[in-house]
Amino acid sequence: MVKLAIAGGNIAGSTVMSMMRGDPDILLVGVFERDTETPGVVLAQKWGIRIFDDIAALASTVRPEIIINVTGDIK
Repeated sequence: MVKLAIAGGNIAGSTVMSMMRGDPDILLVGVFERDTETPGVVLAQKWGIRIFDDIAALASTVRPEIIINVTGDIK
């Protein structure tokens, strides 16, 4: 099972979360987003996925194997 995190709780983030959540080989371990009102944060709360406002904290706490960046920020 691959531990996956999403960076970005916008509509793209919520779409990726919805697609990945149904895959039995993927475990969604966290979402990085600073805005608590985004669709991805709402879904993460509903599904019991941890939410982080610091990407380094996400990486060190839940230790995902992959982080998908859908923030729109290339940094």
